[in-house]
Amino acid sequence: GPSPPVSEPFDCQVDPVQHWSEQKQRWCCMSKQIGCPHEDGPWSQPFDCEKGLHNFRNEWSEEHSEWCCAKKGVACDDDEDHKDDEKAPLFDCYHGFAN
Repeated sequence: GPSPPVSEPFDCQVDPVQHWSEQKQRWCCMSKQIGCPHEDGPWSQPFDCEKGLHNFRNEWSEEHSEWCCAKKGVACDDDEDHKDDEKAPLFDCYHGFAN
């Protein structure tokens, strides 16, 4: 095939992404939007799973919380109903039982 222009340090069309060097991956991602890491990479995590975690429902996008849930096991929004449990339980299932 045609070789890449001399001005480009990497050919982003060849080799599987997982075989690329970090430099190539970074350059192709920035320049061509190719090979951007979907997994945790040393230099690129699309979302910060620490910042705002205590208030993620209000501060984070759905995509943000889903990513952190999938990758880090945090901010998993299994059930909207749980968030008010501590404040106002409808029934006290433990009332009268020793915990």
